[in-house]
Amino acid sequence: MGPLTVRHSETRKQHFKSYARVYAKTKNELKFFKDGYTDLRGEFDYVSVSSMGLSQIRKFSILVMNEQNLATVMDSGVPQR
Repeated sequence: MGPLTVRHSETRKQHFKSYARVYAKTKNELKFFKDGYTDLRGEFDYVSVSSMGLSQIRKFSILVMNEQNLATVMDSGVPQR
């Protein structure tokens, strides 16, 4: 539903054990949505399990950090169900 795949920018190899923290922007606020680590495939599904309905969300902001203390922030639309 909403998998995030983390890869090395040059080698394109998957990064497992990267930490992802996801925030959801609704009409009136930005609030914490979900966090966790990427699996052995470098994937983290940030949408499948949540108490907040996707219909309220306008976009996601995602922080990804890895063991080498590298981080990136990105915005994402809401995946279609």
